[in-house]
Amino acid sequence: MKFHVINHNLFVGNIKVIGITSSAVFLIGDTHYITASSIYDTPPEAVTFLPLVRL
Repeated sequence: MKFHVINHNLFVGNIKVIGITSSAVFLIGDTHYITASSIYDTPPEAVTFLPLVRL
């Protein structure tokens, strides 16, 4: 199979992201490297730490 790619200039003026899933990748243009990262967006007052129970 022959596959011929012609890359042209790409200009992105504005992007509006309304929501993402728990695992999402949003790419524009050529990507040589992808770095994984995470954000913990739960407010501290919503986190409950329960005492550990020995099993």
